[in-house]
Amino acid sequence: MYEFIVRFSAQYLLYIIAAVALVWWITQPKKEKLSIAIFGALALFIAFVLLLISAKFYYDTRPFIVLGITPLFPHSPDNGFPSDHTILAMTIAFVVTFFDRRVGTILILLSVVLGVSRVLAYIHHPIDIIASTALAAIAVLLTAGILKLPVVTKF
Repeated sequence: MYEFIVRFSAQYLLYIIAAVALVWWITQPKKEKLSIAIFGALALFIAFVLLLISAKFYYDTRPFIVLGITPLFPHSPDNGFPSDHTILAMTIAFVVTFFDRRVGTILILLSVVLGVSRVLAYIHHPIDIIASTALAAIAVLLTAGILKLPVVTKF
């Protein structure tokens, strides 16, 4: 059961996070939807650029390679830094948090579970997850600065 939960969380929790964010977005007032969509798209773009740049400057051999073990699910032996899944999940979570702290906090917690699961599955080292979280936060903060949007957080 443990391995199933870790595998599921590491591989599929991202889709649940995205689905919850989409449902949340659909329920927002019509006048806010465009601002949220622009904010989210720009934050995701910036996060992707930060991911590409950081991966060029730091290479982290995946744990299953370092330890000489089989990961809990098949994965390519490429650079593990930073975690693509975690940066995407955390960026989505931080974008939602910017507008709605309650739903955003739930998504952040799910994103943490996703990141921890990827470590437990021997796909990433903790530094990959921590860096991805920091890069996602930077992307959202840069986006807020670029768009000069006021914080509208509902709690």
